[in-house]
Amino acid sequence: MRCVLLTSGCIRWKFGWGTALFQRALDIQACDGARRREFLEISVQLDHALGLQAFDLSPLNCEGEPPEQELHPELWRKAAELRRALINAAAPNG
Repeated sequence: MRCVLLTSGCIRWKFGWGTALFQRALDIQACDGARRREFLEISVQLDHALGLQAFDLSPLNCEGEPPEQELHPELWRKAAELRRALINAAAPNG
């Protein structure tokens, strides 16, 4: 059974270390690709922790509305919603 919870409280409870992985990946992503291998490893760990499947888009790569050429805008929106929930969960008052 696959379940992705989208409320910040549920993400903290269910995926406690998932929010830490997400924040760490964002910090690495800000390094302009200098730590690409580490980013990819954390990205895989995060997707696994969140119960994402191979065809799902990672919340690390989706922000806002899907690009015009996106083949699966519904998957983009789901990942962007999950990204927002992770950001809220990682916030000090999340």
